[in-house]
Amino acid sequence: MFADYYREITEAETEFHRLVNEFLQAYTWAQAQAQARLGNLFSSDDYPSVEIVAAKFRFRHSQTPIPDAGDFRLDIGAQAQDSLREQYAKFYTDQLNSAMGDVWQRTYDSLSKMSERLDYQGGDSKDKKIFRDTLVDNVREMLGLLTKFNVTNDQRMENMRVRLEDAMLGVSADALRDDDSFRKDTKTKVDAILKSMNW
Repeated sequence: MFADYYREITEAETEFHRLVNEFLQAYTWAQAQAQARLGNLFSSDDYPSVEIVAAKFRFRHSQTPIPDAGDFRLDIGAQAQDSLREQYAKFYTDQLNSAMGDVWQRTYDSLSKMSERLDYQGGDSKDKKIFRDTLVDNVREMLGLLTKFNVTNDQRMENMRVRLEDAMLGVSADALRDDDSFRKDTKTKVDAILKSMNW
């Protein structure tokens, strides 16, 4: 996902600097307004310079590559090499499990939210719970993440993706609002997936 990340972080950085410049211009204007309003009571010492204010804003991002077996820190004595290799393996396994665990949790949370909002027994339309289009968008987003984050080719994650893709086939926010039968059928599929996750 590096290409997607780099594009979005670059756009965010550009927007950050645009907003900082916009703020600094407003700050300069506010200083001038304060001087006009206060007259002789105005003291420039009460206001940090534009340069000092600008220095308060920073935007940083960095990437840390996963080292391969030839990393210089592994080129050490044979006695320590095994221990360091085990530490490296555990660290990156923990990092990977954490990332995949986050995807599982987000999938569960999105589906739980959808199940809760689709809960409707029929009858009086006022019993229908209101939801935004993002209810569906958030679940669809998980389809992409279940693919991109399955770097270990975990069969459970792939099975989840396939089931979720099937459950979301033809699903739209408007269809869920307008068709009670479709709403109920979608909730049944979502609930079955949630049950299979064994949370």
